[in-house]
Amino acid sequence: MQPAPGAGRSSALLSEAWSPTHLSMQASGLPTIIYDAECVFCRRWAERFRKWNRDGVRLLPLQDPQAVELTGKPKDVLVQAMHLVRVDGAVFAGAFAVREALAYVSWGWLARGALQIPGAMFVADRVYS
Repeated sequence: MQPAPGAGRSSALLSEAWSPTHLSMQASGLPTIIYDAECVFCRRWAERFRKWNRDGVRLLPLQDPQAVELTGKPKDVLVQAMHLVRVDGAVFAGAFAVREALAYVSWGWLARGALQIPGAMFVADRVYS
């Protein structure tokens, strides 16, 4: 099992010139899933994820101005797929965001393991699209 993203990072990183959003994420240690709150399908999956979540992932609608600031991507890009922003600032989209999000649910190791099979992410990305 991998340590939580950002685990063991020194507090010296907090003195870097990060945006206030990055500072609050670093302080709380929570990755953020950005989803479309105007999409019924997306809202349902966000609520399911909230129930499955074991490690405190923050859910943020892409309609929130922080979503653009956090990802550095314009809203028209964010609306195309779910995004996950790890505490270290890495941004994932689509099936790659889903794979990262699975690290924060108790049974996610199983699905993440299946996505390690050669070609699985290629297929998952096509299905997500």
